[in-house]
Amino acid sequence: MAHIEKQAGELQEKLIAVNRVSKTLKVVVFSPSQL
Repeated sequence: MAHIEKQAGELQEKLIAVNRVSKTLKVVVFSPSQL
C-alpha cells in the first residue's frame, strides 16, 4: 500500500507542476507586454 501512496503523491506533484507551467504559459501568451 505504501508504494501506491508514494506513486500517487509523485503523480500529484507532477500534476501541480504541469498546472503551474500551463498557467505561466497562458500569462506569457496572453500578456507579452508584461514581460
